[in-house]
Amino acid sequence: MSKIDLTIDFDALLEEAKQKRKEYDDVIDKWRHTYIAEPGILDYPPEVKPILKAARDKYIDWLTDNITGRGLKLEEDMFGRPVAISAILAGCKV
Repeated sequence: MSKIDLTIDFDALLEEAKQKRKEYDDVIDKWRHTYIAEPGILDYPPEVKPILKAARDKYIDWLTDNITGRGLKLEEDMFGRPVAISAILAGCKV
């Protein structure tokens, strides 16, 4: 059974999560103008996809190391922006 470290500065961790998400969103915003929205095509050009994937992978790796890897859950708003961190301390499967 893993233990959740409750000595973490959750406010600082949430602020860091917001910053990491902003870094990811900034990459998307930089390339948003390249999005192709034509009949039959709704996607980014092939040369842009690896850049966006790398940015997403970097964000997901950070989440894995700093949130889910610690037994925590990042709560996000409808735009994917971090708004809270939660931890399940006890529970049962139904």
